[in-house]
Amino acid sequence: MFDSPSTAFLLLGIGSLASLLINHCIYSLAYESPRISSWQTRPEGTTALNLWEKLPAIGWLLRSFRKDDQEAFGRWFWVRPFLIEILFPWLFLALYSYVLGCNTQPRLLSGSNYLLNHFVSYALLIMLLTIATFIDFDEWTIPDWITIPGTIVGLLGSTFLVGWNWIEIVRIPSPPFEEARFLHANSPEVFPESWKQGSGLGLIICLATWFVWCTSLVDFRWITRRGWMKAFEYAWVSYTRSINRWPMTILTIVGWVLICLGYFLLESQPWMRLVSGLLGMWLGGLLVWAFRMVAGEVLGQEALGFGDVTLMSMVGAFLGWQIVWFAFFLAPLFGVFIVLVKAMVTGDSRTPFGPYLSSATVFLMLTWQETWELCSLWMFSARNALLVLFVLLVVLGGLLWIIHRLKMALGIGLRRS
Repeated sequence: MFDSPSTAFLLLGIGSLASLLINHCIYSLAYESPRISSWQTRPEGTTALNLWEKLPAIGWLLRSFRKDDQEAFGRWFWVRPFLIEILFPWLFLALYSYVLGCNTQPRLLSGSNYLLNHFVSYALLIMLLTIATFIDFDEWTIPDWITIPGTIVGLLGSTFLVGWNWIEIVRIPSPPFEEARFLHANSPEVFPESWKQGSGLGLIICLATWFVWCTSLVDFRWITRRGWMKAFEYAWVSYTRSINRWPMTILTIVGWVLICLGYFLLESQPWMRLVSGLLGMWLGGLLVWAFRMVAGEVLGQEALGFGDVTLMSMVGAFLGWQIVWFAFFLAPLFGVFIVLVKAMVTGDSRTPFGPYLSSATVFLMLTWQETWELCSLWMFSARNALLVLFVLLVVLGGLLWIIHRLKMALGIGLRRS
């Protein structure tokens, strides 16, 4: 699947640079991580690194013998970044071969730029998920510096690069014949006429989803211990005092201007891809946020972090909302595996939810054709997503309440015995 050996060497080189960027972002974007990256300012008590010690993979082996680094970061600080930089270039190469082998898109697209755009989308998203996963492992949080730029990149790619997200070839009855069309991120239905340019509804949807996303990123608190009225009061006060309120307000206005320009200036297909990307961003984050709120109310404690919400909004902007909904319910299965591996390696079975979501997302990215063939017949459309979400929340909230009550009853029984 390579035009020449030079293509393979080029991909390995790009993968090596990508692995350097991943390691640097893991330590530089984290809130409290030590300055381990070879390209960060060195902490006090350590000497400067030479050029050899900054090379991919080899540099970490050389740094493993440095006494000052061992004292500052621990004996095995180098193992994880070394493995990332030794493995990621080959994973990058394998991903290129896998995507351009039409394992993620219909074979009718073979040989087109669609597949190359799809590879770029996959590579960037996997990089972002990798960075978020390891920061989440280290600090139990996912910084906005990953998910906000990632979401914007996902929207731009979805809008301007055909094949960035999935393309499904379907046959639409168009009497007296059937017409083959490409659908994207809004399958399994034809793009609604009311969402296209000219009706105004699509523009309203885009402006509303962008406003909700930007507003949700403002740092405000939702506390219901003293009732819902006080919760709204606390939320408004904390919103007005938030230090990132004005940056998010500016981002909202800039986004509105660009969306309006897109509505009037973009051609039909790019506009529909933009609508799909914004819906993916909104519905992807909405599912996780709604479950977070319901679980918090039922359990009386935070079940998911808000970083999980922004993480899946980013995934939805890249690839559409369907994968987020599938990944959310598939994530606990990957969680079992991750917990077992971490317990065997570190003796600690506690893990955040973000790595589960990322693992399930990557699995679905690589197996989407098979997954979609199995699930597309009963998959609902975006227009019915809110109704389905409401039903899911009622069911999940009820199950959580039952489980919580059973655990409380068992706890009472154990204390009495």
